[in-house]
Amino acid sequence: MASPYIVGDLGGSPSIATYCASLFALGNAIGIPLGKPLARRFGTVRLLLTSLCLFIIFSIACPLAPNYPCFNLFRFLQGLFSGGFYMTVFHLFRSLESPEKRPLYITLSAMTFIMGPVLGACFGGWIAYEWDWRWSFYLEIPFLIFLTCFLYERLRGFDEHTQRTPFVFDRIGYSAYAIGFFCVGLAVITGQEMDWFRSPLICTLFAIGIPAILFFIFWELYEPSPFINFSMLKNPLITFALFNLGVLFFIYFGTITLLALWLKLWANYTPDWIAALFGIMALSGLLPLTLLHPKIAKWDNRIFLVIGILCLLVSSLHTMIFSVDIDLKRIALSRLSAGLG
Repeated sequence: MASPYIVGDLGGSPSIATYCASLFALGNAIGIPLGKPLARRFGTVRLLLTSLCLFIIFSIACPLAPNYPCFNLFRFLQGLFSGGFYMTVFHLFRSLESPEKRPLYITLSAMTFIMGPVLGACFGGWIAYEWDWRWSFYLEIPFLIFLTCFLYERLRGFDEHTQRTPFVFDRIGYSAYAIGFFCVGLAVITGQEMDWFRSPLICTLFAIGIPAILFFIFWELYEPSPFINFSMLKNPLITFALFNLGVLFFIYFGTITLLALWLKLWANYTPDWIAALFGIMALSGLLPLTLLHPKIAKWDNRIFLVIGILCLLVSSLHTMIFSVDIDLKRIALSRLSAGLG
């Protein structure tokens, strides 16, 4: 929600305000697969602390960016170097906690990954509206430094007590993956502004990215040590679950970004009211996770999946008929339904 203020201050059109979030996500997509091999090579805690330090560096660089392209570059690097967080966090949960407590910690981490972006967007938009968008970065830096020092002190020596595995990394497969998804992702992000296939740059990006992705897929199918194992997709249930998860997260985070920008740019809502609306969504998302967690192991999980999909369906259908004259109550109801989903 702070992106309109950022792009306006650094010199850009409101139509490209989503670039900073999209490029961060693109960096995440490229950086996450590196988490497991780097953790094997350097150790889980070393990777976590290094990722935090690099994230701090680019968090300092973002508010100091002289223009919007530099800001987007720093956001991309933020996403790239924060990709190691996810694998290391789940590995630490498996290593530090007993098997009885692991499901609880995995649930808490899922709540953080789902609710964190919503609450962070609300807080960032409010900071940008009341003060200055740079303070949303400045305020997180002391917390990140404290977190790095705390983890260093608490987890010192952890890597020495864990068994290292041989460092086998599929460099060719990862290079094709990184090139392919970077080119295709950049083309999708900038395509609207560059008039899609009428732009030579977009055509070039697709011409490089699509063959690279196809090469990556075929290479991983026959590579003895692939960094992404496609053989698990032979199980139709896993394939459907991953597809379902991708589509639902696409809808969930897409509606957060698009609706926040629409409310700010076209419906003339101020960020504090937008933050209140998305705060309802975040809090309603915590309700099923906290109340239903003890029952998930006892009941059929398909029941919760169907209920969640139906809630997202109701929210999407309700959001489709929004107009600039929408009132606060109807938006709040749609966000409540989306959060429950």
